[in-house]
Amino acid sequence: MQNYLQNNVTAYAPSGASTANWIELGLNLSMFGRHADAIGCFDRALDADFGNQDARAYKQMCLEKLKNPDTCNHFECDTEYADMAYIKGVVLSEIGDYAGALECFDKAIGYDSDFISAFYHKGLTLVKINRHQEAIGCFDAAIALSPADVEMLHDKGAALIKTGRHEEAIKCYDMAIELKADDLYAWLKKGHALHKCSNYQQAIRCYDRALAIDNRSLMAWHLRGLALHEQGVASCVTHKFEEALKCFRNALEIDPRDVDVMSDRAKTLVSLGRQEEAMACLDKIIEIDKLNDQAWAAKGDILKRFPDSIRRCNAMTGRLPSIR
Repeated sequence: MQNYLQNNVTAYAPSGASTANWIELGLNLSMFGRHADAIGCFDRALDADFGNQDARAYKQMCLEKLKNPDTCNHFECDTEYADMAYIKGVVLSEIGDYAGALECFDKAIGYDSDFISAFYHKGLTLVKINRHQEAIGCFDAAIALSPADVEMLHDKGAALIKTGRHEEAIKCYDMAIELKADDLYAWLKKGHALHKCSNYQQAIRCYDRALAIDNRSLMAWHLRGLALHEQGVASCVTHKFEEALKCFRNALEIDPRDVDVMSDRAKTLVSLGRQEEAMACLDKIIEIDKLNDQAWAAKGDILKRFPDSIRRCNAMTGRLPSIR
């Protein structure tokens, strides 16, 4: 069996093979320590069925094994074939050789212009090196070949946001939602894009849809609170700040040590004129992370802007403001 696998990486699962065939071959290759080759098989399985959770899990397992540099440094493959060039590209991208990875993906695409995973992973690699515009082109090519792929729409939308093309990102997430109405990630990211466009009310509606899918989503509560805070700043409506605080409270019930949520809660408390509570919130952040520069800066800003209020607080509590 081992000799067969060494000489016939793709013979067992030829063109038109089932998803199960590719997964089985990948598992067999992995058993013999050929994790990079196995990844190629799992990706072929995902080309046929992108939502296959088994293929995703096995691929992740192999990627974890390949994170050992000693293993990766000894990886070699024949890049004269699309599969092998692609596999090598995945491995090189995982170990940080992005230029080498891109070269391999280009070779794979040159041999097979319909290689969905090669386009997709080239896009993911370009994102890693902040070449978002080029990544969008790769995601477009992959989506054209697999238009019902929700995950690729997610990644294209994220790249569009990075380039400031928020309206296009919104359309991208709408396409994902059309394919999967309960797509939590798409609702969150669509809301984020709307927020970036200062369309706070529609952003809040998206976060509400996300919470209808999962009311324990910390990110949804956090982002909803941020949108309400920004809406309050823009409209000078105090009750928006109060609503934002409720969202942050719900988020902190899920994770009481989330310093990002605590920081935004402190900003909202300042907007309501509740500087003492804001200071207490920032003190909690500093207890968790003594090197949190943002918390120290925010605390210093409050002390500078509202010295009388803080002195009253200190007089009542008998403490002095802590300094760094």
